[in-house]
Amino acid sequence: MRVFLFDDDPATHWARPSGHLPWLIEHADGAALARAVAWRLAATLRRAIVERGRATLALTGGDAALDTYAFLAAQELDWRRVTLLLTDEPWLPPTDPRSHERRVADVFLGGAAGAASLLPYLRGSDSVGGDLQAAALDVARLPRPYDAVVLDVGEDGRIAGMAPDVDGLGLLLDPTTPATLAAVDRADPGGQMLTLTVAALIATGVVLVVGRGAAEATVLGRAYEAGPPEELPLRAVFDNAPEPVEVHWCP
Repeated sequence: MRVFLFDDDPATHWARPSGHLPWLIEHADGAALARAVAWRLAATLRRAIVERGRATLALTGGDAALDTYAFLAAQELDWRRVTLLLTDEPWLPPTDPRSHERRVADVFLGGAAGAASLLPYLRGSDSVGGDLQAAALDVARLPRPYDAVVLDVGEDGRIAGMAPDVDGLGLLLDPTTPATLAAVDRADPGGQMLTLTVAALIATGVVLVVGRGAAEATVLGRAYEAGPPEELPLRAVFDNAPEPVEVHWCP
């Protein structure tokens, strides 16, 4: 495992309000990445439970993170005190294999980690707006900051449900936006989705971004080096997270 800053020369990196550079943690392979991120998350959750009696973890439903969740679910934790929520959720039935709720539940809720609470976003409404209204109330009731957020990144630089082609993207990326959950309609196969806003994603103690392969490495580099957040939404997280974002990547 190698750990380094994207750019160690403060004269060449772009300015960000928090003044923090993201860390890049490079792992030998997917299994090494999954174990390392799981241990990092488990330690964070244990500390939160000791300090406050509860822990809250926001999870992506993307492929790159699922192996990590299998390792995390096997960790010894007081899972009864852990609340899980999703960074984004396609507007699909929970039985659909593309449902993030289903993917996360399949990993966590079968063993000891099944004692955790998973907050559902889809409530059986006949519109994505109806589900948004109900789910947003429950999300707003969760204490913030969250203890950790796990994100993956798309090849277009999207983060959670926020892709460059989404209408109203600037508002979703604004760290001062009061909304924590929003509905979006993506032009790609993602379709209609519910997504946490950047303001919600950065209201956390630890932000972890996971990625695999050369294509995602290229996107991560572009998000660091150039382009406004509206072109590479991941930049908004890098720019505004109160602590350095940890990027965990493997070939």
